[in-house]
Amino acid sequence: MAAAGDRMVESEDDLQDSRTSSLSDIPTAEVRETLRHLPTKRDLESLFSRFEAKFDAKFAELGADVRQLGGRVQDLEEDRDASLAHLDRLQAQINEQSRYVTDLRRSVDDLDNRGRRNNVRIRGVPESEDTEDIPLTLRTLFNALLERPPDTPILLDRAHRALRPRGAPSAPPRDIICRIHHFPLKEEIMQAARKKRSITHDGHAVEVYQDLSRFTLQARRHLKPITDVLRDRDIRYRWGYPFALTVRRDNQLMSIMEPGDVPEFIRALDLPQVEVANWHGGDLLDFPPPKPQRQKWQAVRKQKHRHPLRDEATDPGLHPSFGPARQDP
Repeated sequence: MAAAGDRMVESEDDLQDSRTSSLSDIPTAEVRETLRHLPTKRDLESLFSRFEAKFDAKFAELGADVRQLGGRVQDLEEDRDASLAHLDRLQAQINEQSRYVTDLRRSVDDLDNRGRRNNVRIRGVPESEDTEDIPLTLRTLFNALLERPPDTPILLDRAHRALRPRGAPSAPPRDIICRIHHFPLKEEIMQAARKKRSITHDGHAVEVYQDLSRFTLQARRHLKPITDVLRDRDIRYRWGYPFALTVRRDNQLMSIMEPGDVPEFIRALDLPQVEVANWHGGDLLDFPPPKPQRQKWQAVRKQKHRHPLRDEATDPGLHPSFGPARQDP
């Protein structure tokens, strides 16, 4: 054990001797020349000062670009806010004009239906190949409904087939439209037709309707899903003038006059959800999407930047490789 320790001491002594001999081989002048060319603290401070000046210039240029970009972004956001405000005004104006157009359309439709108050539409009367006597056919049909003699006079202002080309022989016959001169007589005929479960004329089943405008018929067709549900649940309804679908339940009158009334009507009657198209055009529930929200542009507070390399270089305690300041030899 002692011999091993002696050998280790001898090897360390040999290593120290070899280092001393290698350092003694370097000339003193060469060492001084090498140390003279090493950078000093002043050189490092000058170097980092130049770095700082370049960084400051770059940061200033970058800050100017950011401020310019921020100004442009702020201008764009202000233009966007102005455009949105203008769009809101236009949307409000369009909605107001849409209500005006709807009211005008309802008024025109009401006038059209009032002009048809004395009109009756008969469906199912076959068309003859020869010239047909439509007034005679209608007088016979109406007197049969009123349970009067067939030759009882009925004053008609006009009577004709629907104003469209005659269809193929296999196509259904065109409707007959007539205007009864006396309104009370027309109402008697309509009441008698409603009480009849089926109406026949010369062996053919016919139907008697109130003549209505095209817009009213279109709206009624769009509300057919709701009327089907009402019939399935034995809920009585009636059509009103101007156009309205009316139901009385629990001493409350509920009506559909506009497409927007459909959701509340369904909710009040506890009906299943059905798809009803907007007879004024477009989807029934077509709500605009919510507007995107954003934060206002805020300028970032300027902070003094710190150069870690410069601080480490100038402070000996921050970097372990730097010792105390030395002077040139």
